Formats: sequence, structure tokens, C-alpha cells
Amino acid sequence: MFPLDLEAKLIAGAIACAALIGGAWALASHFEGIGAARVQADWDKAKAAQIAVDATQNAKNRALEQALAQATQEAINARAATQVQVASTRAAFVADAGRLRSTLADALSGRGATEDSLAACQQRAAAAGNLLGEGLQVQADLAGDAESLAADVRAVRDPAYTAALSAALNSASAPSK
Repeated sequence: MFPLDLEAKLIAGAIACAALIGGAWALASHFEGIGAARVQADWDKAKAAQIAVDATQNAKNRALEQALAQATQEAINARAATQVQVASTRAAFVADAGRLRSTLADALSGRGATEDSLAACQQRAAAAGNLLGEGLQVQADLAGDAESLAADVRAVRDPAYTAALSAALNSASAPSK
């Protein structure tokens, strides 16, 4: 077969090749472990940074939510106070209207007048006409104000308005870069 010297050289070469391949394999495994640890460390650092950003954004969102809740509660309280004031004012107006109605009825009927002349009747009729004209003007003004307020309420209840308000709130709470 092969001479003994060649056979020894082949065996020695095979052993050297096996040692080189084994060493290269061990070295590659070692550096692969080091690379995985570096990648894991980078990943952990990026994850910790994202958690910090999320925590900051969550704190901003909580603050915005609390501010909106406080503003909503203040608006509810202001509306309740306004309703109480309106009810009180309305009750006073109803009482005044009753008193004025009775005074007007007395004046128009001539009760309390000792002499009911034609001039006195004409004067009472003119006063009643003026009073009616003022009442109609006030009613027209109040109807215009009511329609204006109703238009504002319809705008607030409009889904497009609600969507625009939500978009504005979301853009206000968006993270700044």
C-alpha cells in the first residue's frame, strides 16, 4: 500500500486538519456567543429607552386627561350654577309678569279711575299698545338669541365637530420628537 513514512505523514496531516477544524469551530462558537450577548445588550438598552419614552408619554397623557376631566367638571359646575341662576331669574320674571299683568288689566279696565273720559281711554289704549309693542320686540330678541344658542348646541353635537375636537386633542397629546 503506502510506504510507512507517507502513511505517518497522512495521519499527522489528518490530525492537524482535525485540530484546525475543531479549533476554528470552537473559536466561531465563542465569538458567536459574544455577538449574541452584544445583540441582547443592545436590544435590552433599546427596550429600556422605549419603556422610558412610553412612561413619559403616559405621564403626559395622564396629565392631559386630568386637565380635560377638570375642565369638563368645571363646565358642568358652571352650567349647574347658570341653571340655578336662570331658574331664579325666571321665577322673578314670572312674578313680575303676574304683577304687571294684573296692573295692566286694572289700567285697561279703568278700575280705580273716577272719571272715565274718552281721552283717558285713548291714553290707556296707547299705553297698552306701546307695552304690547315692547313685549313683542323683547320676544323677537329672545327668539333670535334662542335660535343662535340652538345653532351652537347643534354644532357641538355634530359628529364632524366631535371628530375635529378629538383630532385636536390627539394631536395635542402626540409625542414630540
